[in-house]
Amino acid sequence: MVTAVGGTARQTVGSVRAGINRYAERALGEGERDAVVMALLPDDWLPPLAEEAVELEALTEREQRMLRLAAPALREAVRELPSSQVPPLTLVLPEAPHGLPRATNDVSDLFLEGLSIQSGIELDRRSSRILLGGRATGLQALAGAMASSGPSYTLVGGVDTYLDPEVLTTLEMDGRLRTEGATDGLAPGEGAGFLLLRSSGAANDGPRARAVVHEPGFGRELGHRYSEEPYRGDGLAVAIAAALSHGPGQPIQTVVNSLNGESFGAKEWGVSFLRTRASFHEDCKIWHPADCFGDAGAAMAPLLVAFAALGLSQGCVPGPCLVWCSSDGELRGAVCVSAAREGD
Repeated sequence: MVTAVGGTARQTVGSVRAGINRYAERALGEGERDAVVMALLPDDWLPPLAEEAVELEALTEREQRMLRLAAPALREAVRELPSSQVPPLTLVLPEAPHGLPRATNDVSDLFLEGLSIQSGIELDRRSSRILLGGRATGLQALAGAMASSGPSYTLVGGVDTYLDPEVLTTLEMDGRLRTEGATDGLAPGEGAGFLLLRSSGAANDGPRARAVVHEPGFGRELGHRYSEEPYRGDGLAVAIAAALSHGPGQPIQTVVNSLNGESFGAKEWGVSFLRTRASFHEDCKIWHPADCFGDAGAAMAPLLVAFAALGLSQGCVPGPCLVWCSSDGELRGAVCVSAAREGD
């Protein structure tokens, strides 16, 4: 993990558990515009762009920053992987926000090439792919990797940064930024998260399992933020119910979610919790790490699953856990994560 509160997974989990945040005001431009509360990594935390990657001139400044965010997180994820393994990667990159032209996959091969150069990690490029989407898309990537009958090891990741003038201006026009005059808004963040998955049937002679990830569940919220349909919270409720049906069958003791400071998401969580209340422990703990490292967009799902997995393995997060994410559009996703047992 690489976030505004930690350059590694352990640092990030420790900072979130301690309630440390990296929120700071940042001016968007001249004039009387309010400064925006953001959660960004200090530039000196990020490695410089590799000389070979600089030659990838087709990548935008935002994409180049995402390479610098992603490379250390990718290296951390595979550090215990046997050198003989060359895993495929399903990577989630941000799509254009509402109101901007939709991004295309033209950058896919170029970004994967740049990521291999920047990280020094060899990937199975033929089997790797890029998805464009928001917070919940990372759970779609996870589901796709779990359903694959491919290699024993596979990678799922996401990387995003809101540090882009066009993106910030669009969010500002939508009234979604947290400023001194508007507290019901998100704190734009950035980060990268990667999960190394081993199939349940593979030999466990590699890195020890930190957690077990169960089959994710998904739903569609027709009344999403940019829809004229009534907002009922049904999409997340369906996703959570499906995830619980695939889970370990024990009361959920920890919920880790993508709530980002906007009040919009509170309703769907309330609806979902009431409909599935019997599945939760009476002392269930709820974490929304965006309070610490901001809204990490397309990186959110891998970061939250990694938070749950590492917390379980350290014994500092009671399990089983439910992780859920809501995108700005229709997609809602959830997944149960439970502690690894001996032999997993």
